[in-house]
Amino acid sequence: MSRFDPSYPGLGELLISPEMQAAMHDLAKKAKDAAVATSPVGPPSDPHRELYRDSWETDSGIQDGPTRRAYGEVSNPVDYAASIEFGNGRGTEAHYVLTRAIDMIRE
Repeated sequence: MSRFDPSYPGLGELLISPEMQAAMHDLAKKAKDAAVATSPVGPPSDPHRELYRDSWETDSGIQDGPTRRAYGEVSNPVDYAASIEFGNGRGTEAHYVLTRAIDMIRE
């Protein structure tokens, strides 16, 4: 019978390797692209109609802490992003833009 004895320092190096960082960056970019493609825009009369769609951002790097690891992050800094994602109970329906974008990039 075979036995696997992991090298925890080796796994730690893998989690912060340039290849893992590149993979996390690429996944974040794919999620951002999917979010941009599916973001709602306001009516033509709204001067800020495309602000939500055009505000998506990505970040990636190495997360510090007890277990360092590469990360990729997608965010939208507009103050009403949560209302678009989840709805607000006052007429804005939930669109689940980021939720769906993450589902789209799953392999």
